[in-house]
Amino acid sequence: MGGTVVLDYWHQYGGDLLAGLGIIETAPAPMSSAPWNTHYCRNNNTAAKDEDIAALQDDRLHYGTNFVHSMFLSGEAPSHAHSWMLVEHMKTTERTAVSIFEDYVNRDYSPILPTISVPSLIIYGRSKNMCYGPSTGRFIAGSVPNSRFAILEKSGHLPFYEEADLFNIELKHFMNQRP
Repeated sequence: MGGTVVLDYWHQYGGDLLAGLGIIETAPAPMSSAPWNTHYCRNNNTAAKDEDIAALQDDRLHYGTNFVHSMFLSGEAPSHAHSWMLVEHMKTTERTAVSIFEDYVNRDYSPILPTISVPSLIIYGRSKNMCYGPSTGRFIAGSVPNSRFAILEKSGHLPFYEEADLFNIELKHFMNQRP
């Protein structure tokens, strides 16, 4: 959800203090019915949103386990990664997690994408199990002026983790091309 934090920052404060933005694997409008949107809440699917919230509330550990696995391209997190990621996931209280999720799903940042006026790096994986991927990335890159777009082919929702070396190459290239 870091991408939506970045977009909300832009929306609230603009770019006066920014030299660039990074948007990595985020859905700018999870409820959108636009063809680029692959989020499971697309088409204003409130039933899917409610099911996800119920699953989170009914068995937080089970939900967290599935969530961590879904972030990886294969659909299964390596055991060492799963352990620490699940611990981090469980640190947020249930009430806070639900509030953050509901807020995220109900927002639409797509109208602000064309207003971004700083160089931007847009990176997406090939998410099969999470809800973003190349079509969302292409939409964002096509909407944000002066953006650089990369798809990391062997990554899901965590391209910075699953393909850290390639991610860092893309990041360094972006950083070196800016004034």
